[in-house]
Amino acid sequence: MSDTNQITVRGRVGTDPEIVVTANGREVTRFRLACTRSYRDSAGEWRETATEWFTVKTWGPGGTIVQRSVRRGMPVLVQGTFSSEEWTGPDRTSHTNVITAGVIAVDIKYGLVTYAKVVRETPAEGGAAGEGMTGADEERKPEDSGTPPAEGLEPADPWEKAPAEV
Repeated sequence: MSDTNQITVRGRVGTDPEIVVTANGREVTRFRLACTRSYRDSAGEWRETATEWFTVKTWGPGGTIVQRSVRRGMPVLVQGTFSSEEWTGPDRTSHTNVITAGVIAVDIKYGLVTYAKVVRETPAEGGAAGEGMTGADEERKPEDSGTPPAEGLEPADPWEKAPAEV
């Protein structure tokens, strides 16, 4: 039996991802995730449970992709290792639920997603092995997925569309 705490959570991104450099120089990308379960009660009315909040963290160069792809309000699925972090402030001790993500996926049930593969440099393309993995955007080139855009569909980002005339 494995001793890992794997968790899969579906929710909405509560903050835009930010990249932070730790004291030892490692990059971690983090954002907040809100999870509110909805259900129908015995009368058939929709009810919501209390919102559970998680801090989602991803380490290393993949965090740049998360920062460029994920936005506040997006529905996502996150899979990773669950833990709790605690800290003491001047007047109280607090904690937060943390998911160290192995997978972050946009929930396409609610919108159209366009995919662009990220190609990392290899030693033959320039630089020694391991170079090109620092997380800087200039060191990665998007590669077209080869799939043409679907006709009659437009980006499903409600925050970028003008409201419909009434």
